Amino acid sequence: MSMPMLMDAMWAIRPQALEPLVDVLAGPGAGPRGAPGRSARGPGRRPAYRVVNDDVAVVRVLGVIVKHGRDAARLWGEATSIDAIADGLRRGLAAPGIRAVVLHIESPGGVTAGVAELAGEIVAAGSKKPVTAYADDIATGGAYWLGSQAGAFYGSRAAAVGSIGIAAVVRDTSRRAERLGIRYHVIRSGRYKAVGVPGVPIGAGDLADIERRVEAVAGLFAADVARGRRMGQAAVDELRDGRTVIGPDAVAAGLLDGERSLGQVLASATAGAPARPTPAPGAARGADVGAGGISATAAEAYIAQVAREAAARVRAEMRASYAARIPQRPGGPGHG
Repeated sequence: MSMPMLMDAMWAIRPQALEPLVDVLAGPGAGPRGAPGRSARGPGRRPAYRVVNDDVAVVRVLGVIVKHGRDAARLWGEATSIDAIADGLRRGLAAPGIRAVVLHIESPGGVTAGVAELAGEIVAAGSKKPVTAYADDIATGGAYWLGSQAGAFYGSRAAAVGSIGIAAVVRDTSRRAERLGIRYHVIRSGRYKAVGVPGVPIGAGDLADIERRVEAVAGLFAADVARGRRMGQAAVDELRDGRTVIGPDAVAAGLLDGERSLGQVLASATAGAPARPTPAPGAARGADVGAGGISATAAEAYIAQVAREAAARVRAEMRASYAARIPQRPGGPGHG
């Protein structure tokens, strides 16, 4: 997606996360590298999936969800593409030694493009190997849409989930064009062609048509949640107002199956999966195995790696923020 397409996309995202994205995409600093002093990090730096204890594929859903990897480079901070999530899911399913897949989610959601199709893939994946989703503090909007299609969905005690709904941000720049003395003429074959073209007023009828499309996608979102969470459509419709629900309330509402730690989810991921082949007599034994067949040591190693990566991101953000506040020396970059 180009920058204008990202700006005009439909979003399944927590409102608090959408506002800064709109500022970035519409602001003067928008561009392939985002804001000065901050480098955008996309899914290319992470493997398609990580293997825990040789038989569980963990697919990370981290940050804002975009459709393609190249879109991630256009945003500030963390982003995960639909392409990357799908790649990890497919590779995990295809790997002969993998017995289960865990979607490790820490995301406010993102664009809707590609989410419905990936949701269908997650449902299909569950018929081949157990798929469990985990909300690590946050899984809202499109991230919740994806997680709700797993066979089981757990969250941390204070996890924020839900935000079932769709939003679209429409820019009317006609007054700006008028102040600049510019008048745009759009030649179109249909009433709703070219709605939102820069410099052209957006009328009530245009907004009504955009709302119609938003409601159509919101209906797909709600229907998938009802199917994936095995909830009645009426129960989901009560929650499709965009509200975010926290931990225990999410469990009570049926949005989550329970509160668990990431270690507990990894430990139970292979429950219901075919047993591992019996090792040959005298074969070396691994670390002690917990419930569900996951080594406690292996789960701890994965969690420690995630923590190290999070700490590295914080340090990088702090360095970038500090560097952005230091005036450049004469003769340095940007000076003639």
